[in-house]
Amino acid sequence: IAGSETTRNAISAGLLALHDDPGQRELLRRDEQWAGPATEEILRWATPVTCHMRTATTPHDLGGQAIEAGDRLAMIFPAAGSITSTTRGDSGDFAIAWTSAIASSAFM
Repeated sequence: IAGSETTRNAISAGLLALHDDPGQRELLRRDEQWAGPATEEILRWATPVTCHMRTATTPHDLGGQAIEAGDRLAMIFPAAGSITSTTRGDSGDFAIAWTSAIASSAFM
């Protein structure tokens, strides 16, 4: 059963994104080199995993916020996938040709 829900969510959302954006669909159809980037973009845009809880094992500073060993952290993945950068533009857009400097957070 593991992976069933996330696979189903990613495939259905990815197909919908490609259906709704003929330009992205044509880019992928014309050149298979975009298959890998399209997969990464589907995972970023669809966010098939929404949340995980983690426990910090060591102290850490995250953007000025102190995290102590033992602190419980909620990792909210849709928020990570919606980060807007100066190179990205509108992060709500589905764009398979965009190369992210931010590592995919879909399955952290």
